Amino acid sequence: MDSWHGWGSSMLTDPVHSIGNQHSIIETDEAIASANVVKFEVQLYKARDEKYLLDLQRVQGPQFLFLDLCAALLAQLQVI
Repeated sequence: MDSWHGWGSSMLTDPVHSIGNQHSIIETDEAIASANVVKFEVQLYKARDEKYLLDLQRVQGPQFLFLDLCAALLAQLQVI
């Protein structure tokens, strides 16, 4: 029982296992994940002769990631 108590108290004083560092690790992970997030808007317009125009606009996020998204979308639509 004494060894368990000693282990528990070392967990509270060890900065690697403290709650404060776990919170900062989560924030760091969220910052890394947000670097890979692109927010965009899509509008679809109907043109004449059953043709459609798709308008994509980047709202927030990395420009090159948005361009990769657009290229993948065009490839899926078999435009390119």
